Amino acid sequence: MSDLVHACHAAAGSDIPCNEEWYYKPPDVDVPMPWRVLIKWRVSTPAGFEGGTKIYVNTIDPETLRDRVVPRLFQLKNEGRIAPMKIAFECDCVPNCLHYNPAVRRQEASHPEFPPLADGPSREG
Repeated sequence: MSDLVHACHAAAGSDIPCNEEWYYKPPDVDVPMPWRVLIKWRVSTPAGFEGGTKIYVNTIDPETLRDRVVPRLFQLKNEGRIAPMKIAFECDCVPNCLHYNPAVRRQEASHPEFPPLADGPSREG
């Protein structure tokens, strides 16, 4: 986990102030999870709404963030400045790959700690 957090901070660079929020369980998950770290970039100048409420509006859209961070992560990885890890398209995108959400478990799951749901349709054959 520390390698991932370090990589995120390194990709942001020292010119971007960041806050970290650490969660044991995301609000929308019904079972405990080991970690969730939210890194918030402070890239806007608080004024009006933000200055009065202390609620910050993110002014970077997800695509711009990706286009800024992913090339930097690859550069840092190639320079050996972050731990070896899969980045962006190198990663598999598999729903519930860590088996934390029982509502989306596959019926054919064979892991004893994460058995298939009993009330769903079974697959045989």
